[in-house]
Amino acid sequence: MDKIVIVALGTLIMALVIDNIRLRYKNHAFKIMAGQAVVDQTALANIISKELANQSEAIDQAKESHDAMINFLSTSRELAFEYIANAQSVVKEFVDKVGPHVRYYSKFGGVISSPHDKAMTDISEAFPKLESLLPEDHANETTGEV
Repeated sequence: MDKIVIVALGTLIMALVIDNIRLRYKNHAFKIMAGQAVVDQTALANIISKELANQSEAIDQAKESHDAMINFLSTSRELAFEYIANAQSVVKEFVDKVGPHVRYYSKFGGVISSPHDKAMTDISEAFPKLESLLPEDHANETTGEV
C-alpha cells in the first residue's frame, strides 16, 4: 500500500510540476502582452496628442485668417465710405460752383455764338448725371425742390 501511495503522490507531484511550468509559460506570455499593450497605449497617446496639437494649430490659423479677413473688410469698408464722402463733397462743391452757370446755359442758351457752345451743350447734357450722384437731400437743395 505504501508503494501505491508513493506512486500516487509522485504522479500528483509530477502533474503539479507540469501544470506549474505550463502556468509560468502562460504568465510570461501575459506579461509580454501587457508590456506590448503599455507600449501601444503610449504610442497612441503620443499620436493623439500630436493630432490634437495640429488641429488646435489649424483652428488657431483659421481664426487668425478669419480675424484678418474681418479686419480687412472693416478697413476696406471704412476706406470706401471715406472715399465716397470725399467724392461726394468734391462733386457737391463742383455742382455748387458750376451748377448755376450750367442751369442758366441749359435754360437760356448762349447769348452770342462762341467756340465753347458745343462744350457747354455737352456739359449741360452730362451735368444732371453728375448731379444725380449726390444724395437726395443735396439734389433737392440745388434744384430748389422740396
